[in-house]
This record gives sequence, structure tokens and C-alpha cells, in this order.
Amino acid sequence: ATMVKILKPAWVGHDSQPIFSIHVHPDGSRFATAGQDHLIKLWAMRPVVDRAAEADEAEPRLLATLDGHHGAVNCVRWSADGLLLASGSDDHLVMLWRQAAAGEAGASAPFGSRAPPSAERWRCVLTLTGHAGDVVDLAWAPAGHRLASVSLDNTVRVWEAAGAAAGGGGA
Repeated sequence: ATMVKILKPAWVGHDSQPIFSIHVHPDGSRFATAGQDHLIKLWAMRPVVDRAAEADEAEPRLLATLDGHHGAVNCVRWSADGLLLASGSDDHLVMLWRQAAAGEAGASAPFGSRAPPSAERWRCVLTLTGHAGDVVDLAWAPAGHRLASVSLDNTVRVWEAAGAAAGGGGA
């Protein structure tokens, strides 16, 4: 067995707060992190694996910041087709995100934020309610858009999220 040691780049972070989850997109182009700061951040993979790209200040690193949870975000998971990103939080919610289509409104930085504009626009397309405790893990079915969530309320819920990939549902 080969062990690979990976160090977190200094520029990947959640404002000095803990990162609770990381998940690489199925195509390997990006990864998502979830943090105690109530945020989900989407990062480009190229500057992580290519030193020249990391040294190039024009190369995007932070692609988007997704803001919608009202508690620490414990888990992020990409769907198998990479169209949806699910997040689970201490606010008892599961949120499904997808990249905003051309001309469609996406998330913007909160008023007064010093965050730079996002390289990509993402939006919450579905908020799943029903847990009575912190959502601590998520798992997508290998095919289709079924999602399982587990909570500290001692329940596992299975959700059908097929319409969310096409933009159905709402936040």
C-alpha cells in the first residue's frame, strides 16, 4: 500500500475556524469544504496540484462561498454526477446547491463583507427539513439523486432530490 501525504495549502481556510469536511468533485476540478463559520467554500483543485498554477496570482483559488446555514456546516458531499452539492449543518438542515445557470441569480457576498466577488455563482435549490438534531453526515446513492442524511436525533432520512439538479425546488 502506498501512503500519500497531502498538506493543506495555507490559502485554504475558513477564517481560522475549523474545517469539518472536505469532498473532491467527481471530475477532480474542485473541492468543497465545510466549516464552523457556517459557510461552504468551493476551491479550485489546479492550484493544489500544480505549483505553477499556485504561483500564478491570476489563477482562481476560491471559486465560491455558499452562505445559507445558521450553524456550523458538518458535512459536504457531491452527487455522483457532480451537479449537486449537499451540505448538512448544526441548524438541522440539509441544503442542496447547484451552479447557477446563465442569467439566473446566484449567491452574493453578505452585505458589508470584504470577500472578493465569486468566480462562480451557486445557489441553494432545495432545503430539506425534518431532522431534530445536528446533521452530521450525508451519502448520495451511486446513481440517481437519492440522498441519505444522519443526525444526532438518531434518525437517518432518505431524500429524493431528482428535481433539484434541474433547478426544481426552492430555498
